Amino acid sequence: MFEEVFDNFLVAHELGHYLEHMSGRMQKLDRTDSETEANQIALAFWSLDRRDADKLPRRFENLTRFLYALPNPVPNGKEPRAYLEKNYSAVAANGAAYSWYQGTFLRTAWEKQNSRTFCQWVHLNPPQSMSHIK
Repeated sequence: MFEEVFDNFLVAHELGHYLEHMSGRMQKLDRTDSETEANQIALAFWSLDRRDADKLPRRFENLTRFLYALPNPVPNGKEPRAYLEKNYSAVAANGAAYSWYQGTFLRTAWEKQNSRTFCQWVHLNPPQSMSHIK
């Protein structure tokens, strides 16, 4: 599970955030869209290699089975997206609450997984400037 989550999922997920950051899009996206997009980029990245693409259903099940079991941290009557934006610091400080949200972001990304290829995600997020590269 450690390898699956940290070595595989988080590396590709953070690559998605890096692309968003380099393009300047991260500042324009709310947390829900940014996290969902990073998951979509991770899924598209895994699809580049046929060996990884064939593992996607099992990998998705492995990553989400415990996330789906977590209690919903959103108070009754509150909308999850708005609650996260307003209470991000508190949600992020609570591992179970943040993991529940990541589960929802991953589920949404899974439902949209074929919307773009990895290369299309890269083209959607072109670097604003290459001056930082020497």
